Amino acid sequence: MSRWCLTPATPGGVPVYHTNVLMCIATDFVLIGLDMIADAARRAEIVRRFEQSGRDVIALSDAQVADFAGNAIELQGRRGRVLALSRRAQAALTPDQTARIAASGGLLPLDVPTIEMAGGSVRCMLAAIHLATRRQQARPAPINPVPSRRVPVTVTVILSPSPPQLRLLSPE
Repeated sequence: MSRWCLTPATPGGVPVYHTNVLMCIATDFVLIGLDMIADAARRAEIVRRFEQSGRDVIALSDAQVADFAGNAIELQGRRGRVLALSRRAQAALTPDQTARIAASGGLLPLDVPTIEMAGGSVRCMLAAIHLATRRQQARPAPINPVPSRRVPVTVTVILSPSPPQLRLLSPE
């Protein structure tokens, strides 16, 4: 097995099906269910590497992982970074953990009980794109330009009343 692989498991020995369940890597911190990594040497190596990267390692208990605290994702918005996580995950965090996360940006708790009943949470519903910003290059004009009709669309996230909602609003 590669030194980059790990086989996390619950206290009962049941393998964790995906690392998104037990680990969230953000810019300034990492949320991780360390006790689920049975090999002490691997666990120590992982902690050391995250600390060397300058991240605050925030250990999650097995119960917090079960409440989806590791299934969060950092998002970048116009006003800075936020950690998107479920309300259930937020409720599972200790005040100290919440303060350490908030030092890096805000928390954005979302109600997703139906998704959580199926075994996933907020991070399972979002995809991250980690591409470097490309410089705009001039494109040659098409040989036979076809006029196009662009329709503006607004996406609005409504944070209250609870639960937050995602709405796609068309101009019509």
